[in-house]
Amino acid sequence: MFSIPNITLYKFIFNLEALEDMNLPPYKGSMFRGAFGATFRKVVCVTHKPNCDNCILQLQCSYFRIFETEITDNNIWFLKGVKKLPHPFIIDPPLEEKRGYAKGDSLEVGLTIFGEYINFLPFFVYTFQQMGGKGISYKRSKFQLDSVYNISLEKEILIFSSKDNMLKTGLLDGISIDTLDFNYPGKEITLDFISPFRVQKTGKVFTNPQLITPEILLQTLERRIFAIASLFCNSGNNWQPIKIENDLRIAENNLYFYDWERYSSRQKTKILLGGFRGRLKLEGDIKRYYPLFKCGEHLNIGKNTVFGLGKYSIIPY
Repeated sequence: MFSIPNITLYKFIFNLEALEDMNLPPYKGSMFRGAFGATFRKVVCVTHKPNCDNCILQLQCSYFRIFETEITDNNIWFLKGVKKLPHPFIIDPPLEEKRGYAKGDSLEVGLTIFGEYINFLPFFVYTFQQMGGKGISYKRSKFQLDSVYNISLEKEILIFSSKDNMLKTGLLDGISIDTLDFNYPGKEITLDFISPFRVQKTGKVFTNPQLITPEILLQTLERRIFAIASLFCNSGNNWQPIKIENDLRIAENNLYFYDWERYSSRQKTKILLGGFRGRLKLEGDIKRYYPLFKCGEHLNIGKNTVFGLGKYSIIPY
């Protein structure tokens, strides 16, 4: 079994209450991510410039560090040529495709923050409060941030309630990857992709599920793991690509392409962000690669994970 670099991550559930009737898109990841980014910038930007180019406050700005930080030098070969740092967080939207919400209905939004970026949690919570006041979706439907729970492997901790409007960051409990159980006795495993898994190679997005191979899946997993470890958790800096043997095969491929689009306010156009949903069953030396599968269950994989894409759960043998 190969060594996995340690990653510390923090998971949260944001409970929202609709303050008026809402009409939301079937997949809500883009809506929440777009509203979050725009609101975050308005909350922290003191120069009110249209963009961050040549701003003298870049290195001290929390928005720039989270959303716009450029990679100046790194030893991650598969990130060569990438200009912007991958995002240090994931927003997991409600996965139900329900569109209509009545006043008083509840929504759950998941948030995962990696490594040292947990220090920005107060900004995340305050931004969600401000998002509620400004409204979401095209009708600017308003909501209230009712509560925030910190989710660990063993417990849920209430860290914020609208009743007292206090954020209790001293109670935070993170999940350390090296504490996960990497023992797996089975010779088969099923990955259930509950949000679109977006795969891209040489600039082209896969739309045919039959193109997914064990090698592509494992490479996608390891690159995600080691990028997060190196960029956000100060580990994995000496990573060498894992030698992937021809010891796995796809036993059942029930993936299907789920197409959806988002509107980019920055590019002023609609962008297609489809990916695979459904189940993928693998057989072979699962024990050898299980650490990758287990880590990916907590990190999401593939392209555009910040929208909540690439989320899967492991169905045991």
